[in-house]
Amino acid sequence: MDQPTSYLPSHHAMHRKVIEIQDGTSLSLIDVGSGPALIILPGWSQTASAWEEQIAHLSKRYRVLALDHRGHGESSEPGHGYRISRLAADLKEVLEALSLDMVTFLAHSMGCSVVWCYLELYGSSKVSRIILADQSVTLTATNASDPYQRLETGGVFTFEQLGRLIDDLRSRKGDLATRETLRSMVSADLPMRVFEQLVADNMLLPRDRAAALLADHAFHDWSDVVRRIDMPTLVLGGKESVVPWQAMASVGTMIPNSRTVIFDGPGSTHFAFLEIAKAFAAAVDEFLDSYPIHPR
Repeated sequence: MDQPTSYLPSHHAMHRKVIEIQDGTSLSLIDVGSGPALIILPGWSQTASAWEEQIAHLSKRYRVLALDHRGHGESSEPGHGYRISRLAADLKEVLEALSLDMVTFLAHSMGCSVVWCYLELYGSSKVSRIILADQSVTLTATNASDPYQRLETGGVFTFEQLGRLIDDLRSRKGDLATRETLRSMVSADLPMRVFEQLVADNMLLPRDRAAALLADHAFHDWSDVVRRIDMPTLVLGGKESVVPWQAMASVGTMIPNSRTVIFDGPGSTHFAFLEIAKAFAAAVDEFLDSYPIHPR
């Protein structure tokens, strides 16, 4: 298992860029490297800083842009817009502000839902390839008594469990609920300093905003959008992830021009990009090399 050194959160500080979008929100992103644009979209309550190892690797061949969603990381924290559709609109404004075309999306967890919403609302004309890491088509089990349904769709929450978590995030238990949720998503081998950095970065998003965003995120079912994806796609999952690996395999079967990689062994968790960084990077490299960008 790879041992992440740290986030090295200041390593790319000089490459930070801020884009002010139409509603006045300032979106922060790391912009480093040159070549075809590859945009990293972190998950719920996560930050671009957690992707430092992947950024350092990918920026040798690509222009890597790692985004902090509104309210997350170093982006400003407006009092509105904590829903997937607004994050997809934010992404559209970033692409337009930077005049980006033929981009590759590397999305993790909720970041995949942002990509799916972007495709549904704005189409795929600016997108060449997609990498989807550990996000099932839905988070909420509509038939909690059927274990096969939960595995195939990835419904990791029942309605009751989700309601309790959202309530806890909005209460004095918010910090503890965050810590416990993150602990369930990583391996026991993750160095404590890295876990504590992960927690600290999550807490940059106020817990009431995190609760609102999770409530919106968890009740979508993106299967109809996923089935219409018509571009090269890599689907990544892990045998030790809280997201059932079967659900990620199911995502792969929904997309005609896709390949699926399921990581196995220690570190094959929801944060595989951090815990088994080299294996994650190798899978991404192989996919990108297999599907070079061709002008449309």
